[in-house]
Amino acid sequence: MAWANLRMHKIAWTSVAERDLESISEFIAMSNPRNAIKIVQKIRSKVRMLKRLPLSGRKVPEMLFLGSTAYREIITPPWRIVYRVDQRNVYIMGVLDARRDVASILSQRLLNQPVSLN
Repeated sequence: MAWANLRMHKIAWTSVAERDLESISEFIAMSNPRNAIKIVQKIRSKVRMLKRLPLSGRKVPEMLFLGSTAYREIITPPWRIVYRVDQRNVYIMGVLDARRDVASILSQRLLNQPVSLN
């Protein structure tokens, strides 16, 4: 029956991802506290959608380049919400500013190796 496939995943934020979100909020709040609240709410709302649709995000292009297909992302411009899925959980690994060197950040955080470009 189709209902069996509707099991909801649990969302688990890593401490690094929580710090990312906190940093985003603090930075924006310096100039616009109301906007900081709206942005954090928007990011959290987007993440909540992953409970029902954990594979809705695309595979992270930089991770494919580094040889890993385990990570996905959803976009809330200019932030990229990077996550990993298992059978029951969605692990939020980071909330990254797309204007930064995302490949380097991801390789340090997720693969623990430097990015080398030929």
